Amino acid sequence: MPNPQSGVDGNITLDANPSNLVNGDLVFDQWSLTEDGSADNYGSGATFPLSGNTTLYAIYAKRSYLRIITPPKISQNSSSVTCSRGTFAYMMKGITPVLAAPTIANVFLMVNGVAFSSSKPAVTGTSVSWLKTDLTALTSGNVLTCRVVANQGGVAPVASMSTDSPLAISLRATQTKEMNAIEATYQSEINAAIAKQKAALATDPKLVLTFNATFKSEMAAAQTKKNGAISTSRAKRTSDVATAGIALIWR
Repeated sequence: MPNPQSGVDGNITLDANPSNLVNGDLVFDQWSLTEDGSADNYGSGATFPLSGNTTLYAIYAKRSYLRIITPPKISQNSSSVTCSRGTFAYMMKGITPVLAAPTIANVFLMVNGVAFSSSKPAVTGTSVSWLKTDLTALTSGNVLTCRVVANQGGVAPVASMSTDSPLAISLRATQTKEMNAIEATYQSEINAAIAKQKAALATDPKLVLTFNATFKSEMAAAQTKKNGAISTSRAKRTSDVATAGIALIWR
């Protein structure tokens, strides 16, 4: 609050930094001659013309903060990985959205959830890209996302994360579908071999050793077939990624 003064008329300087003034979740906004802050307002550090007995009221407002409007998106082509910046709103005093005010402090390419060594500073456009030549240190099997940090003076920065690359999501979904189909085929062949052995032994129990050898052979054949199918599927996904341009996004 302003320092108490008596017997003084003329200009006085109001407290320049009343940061200790809080009211629940509200923070100090300005001084006012009206209790509701509707008129005759003065900011901290302002010059106030004191004349006679005067009461100044502390007026409070919601905290200003940043919020995410749309998250960033990651995409790629044959020559680069691109991250759109997304959009943020600056909520002035917690109320007024000022979409153009926040600046983008950094755009990070995230590799398996860890920031890649090369971050990009604020840019005037809507996206930022890493060229294929920037990514030569990375190898196949990485998951790429992007992280955008927005700044506003005096307000805590806020970070927004993209989802995974759409191509990566699609390729992994295909991979999962193929792996599930391979496993289902393997289990079907094993179940068929077991049923075959049970039926044969029921017909002639004396041939158990022969049937056991046959069963082991069929089990081994099913496993070999499964392993081959998995290798083929993985090779196909690797080829798909290479065709897309950057072999970084499949796991």
